[in-house]
Amino acid sequence: LFAKRDEISALDPKKWAELNRPYQPLWQALQENIDKFVVLTNKNKRAVLELSHFWNLNLVATQIYSGDHGTSKQDNLIQIAKDKDCDTVIFVDDSLSNLKDIGNRFSMPNGAAPLTVQLLLAKWGYVAPEPYSYKSSDKIQIRAIEQYDLIQLLEEN
Repeated sequence: LFAKRDEISALDPKKWAELNRPYQPLWQALQENIDKFVVLTNKNKRAVLELSHFWNLNLVATQIYSGDHGTSKQDNLIQIAKDKDCDTVIFVDDSLSNLKDIGNRFSMPNGAAPLTVQLLLAKWGYVAPEPYSYKSSDKIQIRAIEQYDLIQLLEEN
């Protein structure tokens, strides 16, 4: 996938970047709070850096935890907690499947989880409307949020 993406984007880098428009007003809030978050993605780090810089979000490589070299989101979350010296993170994703995978990994009995993860389902992005009806269980708590909810979280922390 990354090779094909690189091939297509190399044909017309500007057009490729324009096809990957950021979500507003969230993007502006991210620009204003650049030091309060990291990016956790399955995309390759180089592509994320290029797109973020094209759209004036001045991320640095150390803010991006990517799927390069097959690293899973779960393993990257543990690395984020170590790098940021925290025991709780807020994880926002537009994929219910990703959230369930993370929830299953980090909701261990007797508080044995290496990390507390608050799971938030982005109600923007690539998901279809039906996942918003997901009912949290006792084991996994997932809350659907709008862009404005995330902006408020950024501003509060």
